[in-house]
Amino acid sequence: MVLKKLPNTPNLFTQKDVRETTTTPKTPPTQYYSLTGAEFKAATETDNWAISINANLTTNAVHTYFAPVHLPQGAIITQAVVYGSVTTDTWILYTSGFTGGGVGNIATANIGTTDSTINSEVRNHVQGYYFYVANYDNAGVIYGAKIIYTIE
Repeated sequence: MVLKKLPNTPNLFTQKDVRETTTTPKTPPTQYYSLTGAEFKAATETDNWAISINANLTTNAVHTYFAPVHLPQGAIITQAVVYGSVTTDTWILYTSGFTGGGVGNIATANIGTTDSTINSEVRNHVQGYYFYVANYDNAGVIYGAKIIYTIE
């Protein structure tokens, strides 16, 4: 409500009509989290692997790789993908509970394929997150990974 003084009346005011307006809620903006292939580390020290600038190269055998994921608390993960040269192998985005709660599978697909069926809230206070690529073929290259999320 806005009061307006009437002209030539020292103590009289009128009320101006101020209508409330509603706004349509905004869609949270899309955010991107990316990793290079160099951030994927071999599961054991005996795995024979080498890091290049943009890729993690496997040699001589199949290997298992892990890459940590650090997203903001409350983010809603909507898509994820791992890129690489061997598209017949599979990646998984896991959670790992801090109090012995085990691991949980958030997303999975073949290398190079986006899982867009995700709707998972990041809960950093109780669990961590990581990509997992198991039994990646000999001389395969992991180029990197991407997560798409929103945050309100």
